Amino acid sequence: MTVPKPPTWLALLVRLLAGSAVLAAGLAAGRALLPAGRVGELPPRESYVDSFREVARRHGVSLDPGAPRVRLDTGEQANTVARRLLGAAANEWLVRHGRGLAVEVSQGAQWGVPQGRLTITFSATREPWSASWNPTSAPGFFSPSAAQPDAICALLLGRGESQAKDGVTSTAQGSVTSLVRIAGAPEPQHLQMVDPSGATVACSRCPGNPAAASRDLARHGFGAGWVRLIAPLALAVFAVGLFAALALRARVDLWNGAALAGAFLVTTLAGDWPVSISDVIVQVVATPATAVWLLLLWAGAESWARAHVPDFTTTLDTLRRGRLGARGGRELLTGWSLGAGIAGVRLATLAVAVPLPGVDPAGGAASLPLFALGGHPLRRAMIWVASLLLVATLGEKVSRRWGAALALLAVPLVLAPVRLSPWLAEYAVGVLLGVVLFVALRRAGLTTALVAALLGFLLPTAALALRYAAWMPVTAVVATVVALAPLVAGVLGVARGEAVERDPGAVPEFVRRGERERRLSYEMDLLARMQLGLLPQSLPNLPGYEITARSVLATEAGGDLYDFLRDERGRLWIAAGDVSGHGYSCAIGQASVKASLLSLVDGNANPARILDRVDRVIRDSSLGGRQFATLCLACLEVATGRLLISNAGHPFPILAAPQQPPRELEMPGLPLGQGPPRRYRDLEVTIPKGGVLLFYSDGLYEATDPNGNPYGFDRPQRVLADAAAWNAAEVLERLIFDWRRHLAGAAPADDTTLVVLKRV
Repeated sequence: MTVPKPPTWLALLVRLLAGSAVLAAGLAAGRALLPAGRVGELPPRESYVDSFREVARRHGVSLDPGAPRVRLDTGEQANTVARRLLGAAANEWLVRHGRGLAVEVSQGAQWGVPQGRLTITFSATREPWSASWNPTSAPGFFSPSAAQPDAICALLLGRGESQAKDGVTSTAQGSVTSLVRIAGAPEPQHLQMVDPSGATVACSRCPGNPAAASRDLARHGFGAGWVRLIAPLALAVFAVGLFAALALRARVDLWNGAALAGAFLVTTLAGDWPVSISDVIVQVVATPATAVWLLLLWAGAESWARAHVPDFTTTLDTLRRGRLGARGGRELLTGWSLGAGIAGVRLATLAVAVPLPGVDPAGGAASLPLFALGGHPLRRAMIWVASLLLVATLGEKVSRRWGAALALLAVPLVLAPVRLSPWLAEYAVGVLLGVVLFVALRRAGLTTALVAALLGFLLPTAALALRYAAWMPVTAVVATVVALAPLVAGVLGVARGEAVERDPGAVPEFVRRGERERRLSYEMDLLARMQLGLLPQSLPNLPGYEITARSVLATEAGGDLYDFLRDERGRLWIAAGDVSGHGYSCAIGQASVKASLLSLVDGNANPARILDRVDRVIRDSSLGGRQFATLCLACLEVATGRLLISNAGHPFPILAAPQQPPRELEMPGLPLGQGPPRRYRDLEVTIPKGGVLLFYSDGLYEATDPNGNPYGFDRPQRVLADAAAWNAAEVLERLIFDWRRHLAGAAPADDTTLVVLKRV
């Protein structure tokens, strides 16, 4: 996920201009076609306050002293209902009634007991279309509301209008909704009351008649929205499980996730201050829980990618530590360009959906209030990018070929960057925008993808806030600062150069540990190949004899060796040894012993004299005093079976003759390279026809079972008791089988080498 070649200033400028052009086109399309863009100038704030007070006075609500809270909103949920009920005529109905924007006015009030808070939402034309009564005390929240549902709905009625008696009740979407026709309305309209028996009472005014609305609720219940429920739930379960698994293995890094989740928590708590008990519960419970969930999701996705994607990198580490440089600057600028393009595409898609037959915008591009829990741009960006990263990493582990396709097809099920109806249109647009963000993630890095996703959700809100800055000055300033911050920081970062980002401490410890483990694994694999290269590549072919050998490498490379040499007299020399230690020094010792044997074996030599010389070679080399070797060296006269054998501290060979019990050829001797001066002696034996001679390393008898019991010296002799009836390969396989059965699946702690010589 690294950029092969850094973009130039010209390339960055072209990207910025292209993204800005797409954003401008989207804004123009949205202003021309979307209800929010066609609202125009709003009446003065005081006129909404006057309307609120007039409605409250007319219905006997005693407002608390002071000014009410006035807030601009988009009211997209109610607009979605209107679109479903009116179809193609919905857009003009929304524009005619000023439903593109909503003005929410709320104030504490006395309307029965206990004390509560009255909230009325007006359209841009000052028509009240939603009202709610929320208790402001804990006892009131847990008791039925004193305000009657009919009284709440009456707040939304105009002069000459009343609630008809032919209402219906719907239980769709897991809640009870009462639908009442408005008598005397100039066009068919009805009132919807959700859960009217609870402490919080809410009512909204919608187009159409109750019967059609009831059918719509049934049609758009759980059966239609199951994907939007199950997919995020599956993501939550997977992310929590993944985080727990990584944490147990100490392979999780929390810093970047904590910084992002902390920013979400602070801005949500500060940006949407609670005014009722239900708001307090959301702030105290839902907001911190969401922040924890975002932390687990991001930390798990990022840590998993760090551990399993070799080329994964991110500048979030250096950005968090205040070391913004050229690379981070380029990623910020690229992310800004891409985010502007995504925002423009989102606006243009919603605008095009208005006149397009069969497709309707099911939600707006802007989210007001800016830092509300549901539409928080950072929350949506973190979920989008982390989901892409999770599924992409999963795809990398399962199949590199299908990883990208899996990510692009699965992530739109979790988060839809554009809400459309029908759902298939929403899913298709999600896949297309997911392709753009996924390419950015793979080619430009995690920072680019995060900035692009954040600005893709933020920029439409920033544009709307700037248009109505007098209504939302704080939102306008904050949204503008957040939108421009990556642009300014990116320019400064590119100007600072590359050197400032060289901060090894920014990389998490588990990543550095994993890199060391991968490097060690590579070196051990290389060492194992080196050791195998030092072993004979083919076995000698001797008339009247069978020879086979095998070296089983342990998890750590050891120093076992064996070799076969022929001298001028046609004698076969067999060497079996073990160099002390592990790692590269062990391989060097093996090569040194093998080279010594190649130079010393000739037609006049005997095993004891060669061991004396190899001992001097090791003592005089750079390994002298630090390393030693055991070596058993035998010289076989092929025609007679006469064997001269000498041993320097290696396990005694075992000779199995027909009709005789196997026995060790005892030849005590000190290892080569350390200890006092010594002289080695030869032992002469004859291998009878049908006899078997076994050379082995200490890995054979030292291997332990799960209970810690060693394989020992007796079991090889018991296996060799019937060796006369088997060929050399069968002898070797039976020994290996019995040895592995003793290990019971455990990995051997040391290399194990077996050389079998049989006279046939």
